[in-house]
Amino acid sequence: MSVIRRGLMWAGRRARGRAGVALTAGGLALVLAGCYGAPTANVIVDCEGNSVRLTTINAIKADTTLTAEQKRQKLRDMCITDEEVITVLLR
Repeated sequence: MSVIRRGLMWAGRRARGRAGVALTAGGLALVLAGCYGAPTANVIVDCEGNSVRLTTINAIKADTTLTAEQKRQKLRDMCITDEEVITVLLR
């Protein structure tokens, strides 16, 4: 095998190695961006624009001192105005 041919094979392997590293780093960046990115349009937000946590909704659901209508009103007070969404959240 000639020296030139071996050099070309080594360069090809090196390029494939670099491409593999770049693809792995790119994939990792996409995964991390998906985990730590900004909230999507499907996140329920309160009046201040903060995302509403399920723990907050579950606390309202579990409050036995509130009637069903009072629970609905508490969600409305958090700027959740869609009645269908309120119904689903209180199930």
